[in-house]
Amino acid sequence: STPAPSPTPQPTETSEPTPTVSPEIAIGRYVRVAGTGGYGLSLRQGPGENYPRMDVALEGEIFIIVDGPTVSGGSQWWKVRDPENEEREWWAVGNFLEPVEHP
Repeated sequence: STPAPSPTPQPTETSEPTPTVSPEIAIGRYVRVAGTGGYGLSLRQGPGENYPRMDVALEGEIFIIVDGPTVSGGSQWWKVRDPENEEREWWAVGNFLEPVEHP
């Protein structure tokens, strides 16, 4: 049998820019409400749709993550706080939160 040809080493690309690491949702990070289609995001008393809705966050609003994630109903829930109103601290489903750099 003939030996299999050894693979030719590929030249390494050095001109590629280093990808910037996109921020992730984590405690202490900022997030923006996104993808709600203008309906806003329910802010709940606890991590899950079975908890009462306490407020609605508008599309584009910025929050700080203060706790989480907690998994409920197959989704990740994060406790968010309004940086301009510390009384406004509720749980939100992560599907409609996108990480942002410090505003």
